[in-house]
Amino acid sequence: MDQFGCLIICFIVQNFYISLTGVIGDQRFYMGFQGENNAGEAWTLSRTNLTFTIFKFLRSIFGSYFATYIFPILTTCTIFKLIYSYWKYIPKNIFLISIFLPHYWVWQSIASKESITIPISFIIVFFLAKFLYEKISIYTFSITVILSFLFAFYRLHYAISYFWILILTILIIPILKNEDLVKIKFKNYLYVFSSIFLLLLLITFGVLKDFSSNAIINIFLKSSEYFTLFPNATTTRWDVGFLSIKDIFSNLFWGIPTSIIGFTPLEILENPKYIPSFLEGIIAISLIPIINIKLILRSKKDFKLRFSYFFIFLPSLILILCAHYPFGIFNPGATIRFKQNIVAILYFYPLFLLTFSKYNLRNLNNGK
Repeated sequence: MDQFGCLIICFIVQNFYISLTGVIGDQRFYMGFQGENNAGEAWTLSRTNLTFTIFKFLRSIFGSYFATYIFPILTTCTIFKLIYSYWKYIPKNIFLISIFLPHYWVWQSIASKESITIPISFIIVFFLAKFLYEKISIYTFSITVILSFLFAFYRLHYAISYFWILILTILIIPILKNEDLVKIKFKNYLYVFSSIFLLLLLITFGVLKDFSSNAIINIFLKSSEYFTLFPNATTTRWDVGFLSIKDIFSNLFWGIPTSIIGFTPLEILENPKYIPSFLEGIIAISLIPIINIKLILRSKKDFKLRFSYFFIFLPSLILILCAHYPFGIFNPGATIRFKQNIVAILYFYPLFLLTFSKYNLRNLNNGK
C-alpha cells in the first residue's frame, strides 16, 4: 500500500505539480530534449555526465516519459524490502509523514542528481543504523561503503556527515560491548558533548580564527556565485549579506531554519503558489525536534542509543545543517532541492536507530 501511495505521488508530481510550479530542474537536459551531452569530460569524472549517461540508458529502454518513473519505483521497492521485517518496531506515524513529504518524491520523479542520491542515502543510513545493533554481512557492508563513496561523488559537502556516521559506527561498535556504559547517565554524556563542542568552537574561532574565517567566507562566496548565475531567477535572494563572519552568524538564526523550510512568509505572500511548499517546510522542520525528543527519551532506556546519540547522530546532525546552510540561504527553490540529500540524516537515520533499539530489546527479552 505504501508503495502504491508513493507511485501515486510520483504520478501527480509528473503530471500536475510540475505543470503548476514549473519545477523541472535539469530534466529537459537529462531527457535529451536539449540535444546530446557534448561535454568533454568522461562520465567517470563528471557527476553531470554520469547522470546524463544513466538517464540516456533508461530512456533508450523505457522512453523519455517512463524513464523518470524508474528511480521512484526502485526506491519504493527498496523501502518496502528494507523495512518490511521491522515495520512493527518503527515509529509509524513519524516515518509515514517523513516518507510522504511531497518534495522527497518530487526530486525522485524529476530526472536529476537527487533522483540518484535520495535512494542511495536511504540505503546507507538504514544499514548503518542496523550495524549498531546487528551483525551485517561483509557483502552488505561493502555495498554500504561503495554507496557512500558514490554519494560523495555527487554531493561531497553533505557526504562528510554520512562518512562521520560510517567511520564512528565502525569505531564505536567495539566500545558498545563494554557493559560499564550502562552506568553512564544521559546528563554525563551531555556534559561531555557540551565540553567537546565548546572546545572545538574555541579552537575553530580562536586559535584558527583567520583560517576558519577565510574558509567559511569562501564557501559562502562560491555558494552565492552558484545560485546567482541566472539574473532572471525569480526566487533568488539577492540581498543576503555574507561578506564577513559577522554577516554569516547574524543570518544564522533565520538562515538554518529557512534552509529547511524553504520559503519565508513574506515570499509566499508575494507568490501564493508556494504556500504548499511553505506548509511542507513547516512540517519538515517540526519533525526534527520531535524525532530528537523521541530519541532522547528512548536513550534513557538504551545505553547503546544513549552513546550513539551524542557521538554519532548529534555531531552528524550539526555537520549536515552547517553544510546545508550556505546552500540553503540564497535560493528557496534550490534549498528544497538540495535538502532532499540530507533528509536521510534528519529523519530516517534517527528513526532507524529507534527501530533497531526496540527490535534489539525484543530479541534480548526473548533470549536471542
